Amino acid sequence: MDNILLSWIARNNDPYSRTRKMTYMRDARGNLYEGPTLSLMFSPDSPYRGSFKQVYIFTQKRNTKKQHKNSLTNEQIAQELKSEIHKRAPEVVVHFCRWDYDNPTDHKAIFEFMRHHIPQIRKQHPQANLVINASTGTPSMHTIWVLMAEAGFIQRPFEIIQSHRVQKKITVKPISIGLETFYNVYEKNRRHRPSAQQGIFWDPDKFVSTKLIECYHEARRFARLNVPILIMGERGTGKTTLASWVRFHSPFRDRKKDTDWPSVACGMYSPETMRAELFGYKRGAFTGADKDHPGLLAYADKDTLFLDEISDLPHNLQRLLIRAIEEKTFTPLGATQPSTSHFRLITASNRPWHELEQQLSPDFLDRIGMLTIKLPSLREIPEDIPWLWEQVYEQALIRSGLPHSPTFPDGFHTQLIEQLQRQTLPGNIRDLLRIAYKLLAFAHDQEGDFDVEEVMTYILRHSPQQIASTRTTEQVHQAVCLSFATGQGIPPRWMQKEQPLSTKDLFRALKGYIAEEIREQAKTQRISAAKLCDVTERSLLSWSSHGEDNT
Repeated sequence: MDNILLSWIARNNDPYSRTRKMTYMRDARGNLYEGPTLSLMFSPDSPYRGSFKQVYIFTQKRNTKKQHKNSLTNEQIAQELKSEIHKRAPEVVVHFCRWDYDNPTDHKAIFEFMRHHIPQIRKQHPQANLVINASTGTPSMHTIWVLMAEAGFIQRPFEIIQSHRVQKKITVKPISIGLETFYNVYEKNRRHRPSAQQGIFWDPDKFVSTKLIECYHEARRFARLNVPILIMGERGTGKTTLASWVRFHSPFRDRKKDTDWPSVACGMYSPETMRAELFGYKRGAFTGADKDHPGLLAYADKDTLFLDEISDLPHNLQRLLIRAIEEKTFTPLGATQPSTSHFRLITASNRPWHELEQQLSPDFLDRIGMLTIKLPSLREIPEDIPWLWEQVYEQALIRSGLPHSPTFPDGFHTQLIEQLQRQTLPGNIRDLLRIAYKLLAFAHDQEGDFDVEEVMTYILRHSPQQIASTRTTEQVHQAVCLSFATGQGIPPRWMQKEQPLSTKDLFRALKGYIAEEIREQAKTQRISAAKLCDVTERSLLSWSSHGEDNT
């Protein structure tokens, strides 16, 4: 992995240490004292000696107001530093990030400048390890480096370090203040991120749409209650991330388990192994049980247990889990006495409610669905696609193994985002990733400029196999509702003789859509939903939550 150095210029010490009169300082033998940048790059004591092939130097275009009359300009210092680097390593590429501002202590201005440049550097070098020297620049600049690193504004991999030189020896120490943010905890635990979505971070500070904002507000309200939560949403909508977010913002979290808090995808196991995984077992309980295994329920004591793909949980385990939910007790396989676990349960499913009613026992569904959160699909929140696409594209670039980002015509990504906002995107984030991969493949296959319309057609085209594999009942319902709302015809690809439409289900879906829209508008206007239509609040809730057929 290549190392890339990022550093503010040290006005009084780059490339060599100076006196107040801006003359170079020398030792008894007349040798110059290397500044922090040269020391880090070339000193025999530096762990990074000779490892940098590219260097980004951050510097102010303007000088500060109070300076000695013999002072060099920032540009002169920057060019002198570049010259000294090239004398020792001509192959190193030196870039300058120039800040046109005259106050080096303005924290907000520094942050805005850095927030603009760091993502650009990451895009250009998706695989590189960014080595950030936080020893140079003003104290305000040091502070912004550390806060950006701790709060997740710098995408991994990176290191933030502090270098210090005493005479000719340099010492380098990593910096970490251990700031506890959801981003840091989430980064620790990659187990709770599907591989296709690793690196995609649902940051509430970036949310634009009312639906997504309200969804996380609801999650915050529910987080503090020791009541089961069921997270519903299509695949690729961030259900696992929301489960992690709820746990982080709740009292049901053991910090020592942040790197591996208890969770399981119910579809991964057979009924027998799933029971052993959840409830644990005693030595000798079955062939191969050569030692006690506590199981996830025991491990989740005073923490949160997350069961993904809950519709795949076998019926016999549903009955056993009801007792654990209600009484906080369970019996491991082979045990004669019950065990206790004070856990909080979160479950998730990409199935619509009426399918969960068919696949889960009513008693179990009642228990796990006490509090339900519905994550919106991307086609419901097109306002959020711009910032999501930026994250997805950067992650696709990193995962693709390409050394750098291809060059696109001006305004290309803006046009692409506008197209994405009009797509159905049944796979949600996974569809964005697929499109990003196709875009990278296409761009790197071209020599010179390419036709924008041609690439748009290519990357947004769905294969017949994918259309067949992603056609679900819920998506058909949504397509029909959208067609009704916009006055357009039902898309032919949703009407196939192999899978005939159920008009009863369509009516139920349409009523659910109408109920959700009325309730959403009532919430916005802060009035009763019954005042906006001729049915009761109870009927609307029934239509939207349970899909009961009241026609």
